[in-house]
Amino acid sequence: AATRDLTPAGLGAALGEDAPAEPFDLVSCCNILDRCSRPRSLLREMRRLLRPEGRLLLAVVLPFKPFVERGTRKVPPEEVLPMEGGRRVEGASFEGAVQAMAERVLGPAGFAVEAWTRLPYLSAGDLSEPYYVLDDAIFVLSRTESDAGGVGAGEGGEGA
Repeated sequence: AATRDLTPAGLGAALGEDAPAEPFDLVSCCNILDRCSRPRSLLREMRRLLRPEGRLLLAVVLPFKPFVERGTRKVPPEEVLPMEGGRRVEGASFEGAVQAMAERVLGPAGFAVEAWTRLPYLSAGDLSEPYYVLDDAIFVLSRTESDAGGVGAGEGGEGA
């Protein structure tokens, strides 16, 4: 089985002309979706890379709050996920954020949630705290029959 690492240039650049002739049985994406400027595109590409019976293992900090950086600057994501009811700034609960992610993001992206769980995620700290304990949702996803036309239509903006 082939494995490839994601480079700072993105998934397409990581695969380049070495894109697999056959799709993967498993794709994992751990704590990238909220740090990625184009999360809808990333979901579409991961779905495309999966065999019809393949699985996506997705870990994401919830409640959702995008945190995209360019160099040392925080910038708004180019694509915004439709996480209404599941964002940290709304005071969403973990369970509400899981529901929003499943119904508003993953379903429209062509994925079905087979299982999910909650795990602690230790994040690097800053000047005020040495580290933070966040909640990670770990999803096991399968492809649906839909053509995965896309997740929401929102472009640009903070989305947090």
